Amino acid sequence: MMKKVLDSKKTMVLKQLINQMGYRNTNNMEASLNASSVLIELIEMEKTFELFWQDDAEIINSIVELAIDPLNSFNQQYLLHVLVAICKQLKPQSTAQNAFKNLDEDDEEAQ
Repeated sequence: MMKKVLDSKKTMVLKQLINQMGYRNTNNMEASLNASSVLIELIEMEKTFELFWQDDAEIINSIVELAIDPLNSFNQQYLLHVLVAICKQLKPQSTAQNAFKNLDEDDEEAQ
């Protein structure tokens, strides 16, 4: 019972963070940066990363929809950083068959 309550609260927090990078936020860069940073940290933790996949990946679907919608252009860059973090979590440990190996290389070049 308590685990269900905690999981629903965690999901609610994830959705609120995503809403910070939604259509209503058209000029608050600090809110978008903070939400993006927190989401990326949660993605990098295995326990919370599982929450992103609940209900047929509803949370990831929301992120993708907001990231590709031109009406949400102010937040697209922050949402894309979140999606890259998700992709990095999905990549295999072996670099031999790593479809996302270029993501790491792009990060290194950017620095």
